[in-house]
Amino acid sequence: MRNYQKILIGIFCLGIVLAGAGTGTAFLEFSTFTYAGEKEAGEMDRKTLTLDYAFEATAEDPLTIDRNYGRYANNNEVIESEAVPENTVRFLVTYNANAVQPHLNSYEMDDESGEYVTVGWNYINDDFKSFMTSKEDLLEGLRNREVASYHVTGIEEIRILVNPASRELIQID
Repeated sequence: MRNYQKILIGIFCLGIVLAGAGTGTAFLEFSTFTYAGEKEAGEMDRKTLTLDYAFEATAEDPLTIDRNYGRYANNNEVIESEAVPENTVRFLVTYNANAVQPHLNSYEMDDESGEYVTVGWNYINDDFKSFMTSKEDLLEGLRNREVASYHVTGIEEIRILVNPASRELIQID
């Protein structure tokens, strides 16, 4: 074997040893990090919006409240309140005004299963702005050997209120 082949094999073996040492060092450094929990990314502007939906339903053909709120879903129990007019559903939506604009969606199914209503929202958050406002917190966490999960809260809570006289006319899907 020629000398330059021996040198190349030596360099290759040295590269493998150094790569293994680098991987071990990186793993050792990473294993010292701790989880700091969840943190809010960006600015939070918490507001509560009242959305009323008037309906005409019967006990045989009730109004269906569709729960497609994703991770923002709460137990969605219907709360009876005398302050709500009869044949009206009131949604109290607590949300981040910097991230979403809530609104009501109503529709009827083609199979004549009745009327549906749900709370929808338009996502208006600027993700880059949220990242830039959280950047300093992220870097400070890395300096302190902490890693956190960052999220932007959109819909925080949805409460459903109805008049006790209209309670039988509503079902949750």
